[in-house]
Amino acid sequence: MKRNMLGRIVFQCIMGAALLMPAANLMAQDESAPKKASGTIAVSGSADMNIVADHVAIQIVADHTDASAREAYKMTTEEMSKAIAYLKKRGDIENIKTTQVMLYPRVRDYKSGAKEYNARQTLNFELKKLENYDEVMLSLIDMGINGVGNVQFKSTEEENYEEVLMRKAVQDARKKAVILASELGQEVGAAKVIDEQGNAGSYSMAEYKMAFSSDSSAGGGGPSVSPGTLKITKTVQIQFELK
Repeated sequence: MKRNMLGRIVFQCIMGAALLMPAANLMAQDESAPKKASGTIAVSGSADMNIVADHVAIQIVADHTDASAREAYKMTTEEMSKAIAYLKKRGDIENIKTTQVMLYPRVRDYKSGAKEYNARQTLNFELKKLENYDEVMLSLIDMGINGVGNVQFKSTEEENYEEVLMRKAVQDARKKAVILASELGQEVGAAKVIDEQGNAGSYSMAEYKMAFSSDSSAGGGGPSVSPGTLKITKTVQIQFELK
């Protein structure tokens, strides 16, 4: 009887193994089979336009060097204080902001080890009327300002065109996706992922001439700056479903 029971257990084990083998083979086939493509297409779209600048952001510099740290700092701060007071009185100036204050020593004579001190301050502001550029800059020079760090032309209309450009960028991306998909005999479905690329305006560099002297004059009867146009761009990356 024990022998019959043992034989029955062995028989059941063999049958169970036989039943499990096909399932195991199917699982192995599924794991080794190549995965299908995700069924999406990723494209980029962009749109841009040129607009006319109507105001300018300016950075001015007061920079002095002296054997005395106190004197270097005093000259720089006095000139910048005058400049700030002047700019605040004008009705065409906005966003006045000090952006840098520095005072550091440097070796004037390596043999003797004598030092001197350089003091530097920078100030940013926006001029709303481009035609007043020369008047403002020459007045600042007369107050002791002896450098221009940066001049960037801007437009108040830029924000008004952002939505228009965004729509055109999306249309451009979809157009590209349709062309690519049609060549493969497929259709473009819903958008799965949309990524806006943060593009700031590409500002044309202005040409300007300015002699840093109290005897300077704009000359020629016209402004010494030519702002040109600003190129603003919007770009998107979109992943579409393929059908």
